[in-house]
Amino acid sequence: MLPQFLTIKNYQLALLYLSFTFIGHSAITAQQLLTGSIITPNGQPLPYANVVVLRAVDSTFVSGTTTNETGSFKLPLSGDPNGLLKVTSLGYQDLFQPIEPGRSHYDLALELTALDLNAVTVTGTKTLYELKSDRMVLNISAAPALSGNTALQLLQRAPGVIVNRPANSIGMSGKGDVLIMINDKIQRVPQAVLLARLEGMLAENVDRIELIHQPGARYDTGGAAGIIHIVLKKQEDEGVNGSASLTAGYGQREKAGVSLNLNARRAKVNVYGDYSYTYNANENNIVDHYRDYAYEGSDYYYENLVTFRHRQRAQHAANLGWDVNLSERTIVGFLFSYAHSYDRWNRGPSISRSIIDQLPAGSNRFLIDSDNRITSAFGNFNLGQQLSDKSRLNFDLDYARIDFRSTGGIQEYPEVGGEQVLLTDRKTPVDIWTVQLDHITTLNATTRLEIGVKGTFSDVVTQAAAQSFDEAWRGAELFSGTDLVDERILAGYASLAKDFTPQFRAELGLRYERFRYQLDSDEDARDREQRFNNPFPVVRFHYELDSLYTLQLAFNRTITRPTFTNLAAYFLFFDPTTTFQSNPQLMPVFTNTLRLSLQRRSVVLSLAYYRARNTFYNFDTVLKEEHLQTSTPSNLDRSSILEAGLNFPWTLTPWWETNWSLTGTYTTLEDQSDRLAPFAVDQLSYALQFTSTFPWGGNWSASLDGRYMSPFFYGDQKFTLRPFFNFGIRKRFSSGATLSLAVQDITNSADRNAWEYHQPEISIRTFGLTDWSERQVRLTYTMPFGNQSLAKKRARNTGAEEVKSRL
Repeated sequence: MLPQFLTIKNYQLALLYLSFTFIGHSAITAQQLLTGSIITPNGQPLPYANVVVLRAVDSTFVSGTTTNETGSFKLPLSGDPNGLLKVTSLGYQDLFQPIEPGRSHYDLALELTALDLNAVTVTGTKTLYELKSDRMVLNISAAPALSGNTALQLLQRAPGVIVNRPANSIGMSGKGDVLIMINDKIQRVPQAVLLARLEGMLAENVDRIELIHQPGARYDTGGAAGIIHIVLKKQEDEGVNGSASLTAGYGQREKAGVSLNLNARRAKVNVYGDYSYTYNANENNIVDHYRDYAYEGSDYYYENLVTFRHRQRAQHAANLGWDVNLSERTIVGFLFSYAHSYDRWNRGPSISRSIIDQLPAGSNRFLIDSDNRITSAFGNFNLGQQLSDKSRLNFDLDYARIDFRSTGGIQEYPEVGGEQVLLTDRKTPVDIWTVQLDHITTLNATTRLEIGVKGTFSDVVTQAAAQSFDEAWRGAELFSGTDLVDERILAGYASLAKDFTPQFRAELGLRYERFRYQLDSDEDARDREQRFNNPFPVVRFHYELDSLYTLQLAFNRTITRPTFTNLAAYFLFFDPTTTFQSNPQLMPVFTNTLRLSLQRRSVVLSLAYYRARNTFYNFDTVLKEEHLQTSTPSNLDRSSILEAGLNFPWTLTPWWETNWSLTGTYTTLEDQSDRLAPFAVDQLSYALQFTSTFPWGGNWSASLDGRYMSPFFYGDQKFTLRPFFNFGIRKRFSSGATLSLAVQDITNSADRNAWEYHQPEISIRTFGLTDWSERQVRLTYTMPFGNQSLAKKRARNTGAEEVKSRL
């Protein structure tokens, strides 16, 4: 916990004052800084090219660097400015550029060598993890064990990411839910829709996953735990090209997947699209709930065991887009997406029994049917305008429509009559409009300014009905009715980044949001209106101690808003005395985060402190007088997490490379608002995750990954996850095709977790187990087709390519 004098408010003011002082100070002592970008003959950024400064007199080395992923470089220059820039990269001709007095920025294009590229194949291999100043990057193609996975399974392999399928949530290391972006687009859809889309996305379509712990002011402030950015593959070649993949597998039951990517690029027009289909059948998914409590001198114990039998999940998803370069400075783009998924099971047994003072007191047996269907459509219009050599404008207009339909039924076992006892039906159409305008300006060689505005307008209509045919199913009428949700978010931001010296740079950002949420319900008691006007600062300092060590310090504040599902008309029955429902009184979560990290090449040591107000959690408790267990999304008063992390590679032998991620957290929770007695707990937890790769030669490779986590708190519940391991082998052919065999979840434990809420002061303990684990074997074949050679194209020094990367 922070010292008393360092309150959150004073803490923010101190950091803001320090940041403005640094950025406002004149950088008189700064060295001259050479900047620029290196591109290929067809105008694409060239990453990892070598850029060095040579003396003009004797060509001796002065200083050097390499370009980053976007082909950009920064190079300090002191003393005599007379010299040469030398740029080299494998497969390209060396380039020499005289350094001109007074000129500090160079945009250069390399030419291909005269080598016959048809006779030589150059294969590059990415490392599994790349550690950057504000994020960790997981390169999917680096691990054969990831082949054949869905995007949701890929997230489970990412360090610290926790996927809770029954709760439709994705979080990081117990710090709460994250914000999901796909190709720089925030996914503004209900969590159930998002998980369905991720389950329908194959690993063969994913280039990398970026874990952004502290996003800049440009990004939305939602997601206390940060942002997970999923970057899909794209074809950059001239002509018509693409790739296709087929996946077949078996676990409890059959698995299948197919994906197709197409790209047609010619001169000023680029048309692209993709389609994917996934099918996943399971025989048994288990959700068990238990409770024990004391009431009026007696001890009660109750259990409800549910098995989702004959479960089938499938999804069709398609995207179609095109970009048009209207001029050297203007690009427009359109993108349309459509997806349909279903998740259904039938005649799943729900078995319950109760015990009072260690004596049987009753039992129930029911059969549950469920059918959930989600249809979503998305459209985007993008306009990118290069205003000048140092300034560009970007405009986005998005519209999303999601229709969610869920029906279910509960009936008695045939031997006790087989009568229908409950029917449920829910329809939820969602309409979301988003408009955003960003202006990026390079003020000088060392200073960059970004400003922007954004508006998000959401309308949700939920029609829910629950019909009871049995008096034992109490309260069914409470879950019937119509809820209207109207949400408006208006935001503006400014971000200033400055290089004070070649070693030291700082960034200061401020985002201001006006947030209004309004719920109108058939029941006046459920009506709710919330309004918030909040600033969200971001402060970063980056200092390179020497050529090996880098020190970073960052602070930011975020807000996490409740999901529409948790706010309006959500309900679920497993038996007459076990219910799950929404909570229209949920408040947003506000989190302050301070992070310090030290990086030595690819080794990163980090320390972080999170302090949150109104943290979300599912309050699983017992209404003793009614002997009813309820699960309701609620807010914790206060929570804090102190986290230490270490990420490092370790090459054991030339044929055995490993990457390790170690994390330790100390969590404290406090809550009193909705409880009969104050609740306060703390927990020390740790996690270990590793990935091993085995380059065998002959275009063969293999990988093994796994994770172990000690018990940790998620809300007021202590979670226990089981360790898991995955293994994969991949063969890469000279044509560019790959064949992968993956054994996923070898221990059959990746989706098995136990949870417990215990408050002895009021003699209530609820606990449970979910098990969706499944050992699987998947075979995936991926084949590129079309023109895979790089055709020459006119090089252009505009911002269009960066704009297109955001579409």
